[in-house]
Amino acid sequence: MKTITGVSQEIHCESCASSIRRALSKQNGIAEVIVDVPARTVTVSYDEAVISLDAVAAQLDAAGFAVRWLGQ
Repeated sequence: MKTITGVSQEIHCESCASSIRRALSKQNGIAEVIVDVPARTVTVSYDEAVISLDAVAAQLDAAGFAVRWLGQ
């Protein structure tokens, strides 16, 4: 299991956070999604054997949230 945090300037409110959680929670391999609205961050715990970070980013992009991963 890997955990990574990213920043998205498109996160503005709890509705945005809900959209992110919905978009990622339906994906196999995603264990946890934490969205911090004031910090505009999303933290994702995922199983690298099941889903890649690129696939996580693609799901976020499709939901309208471009993410810049921290520590990459």
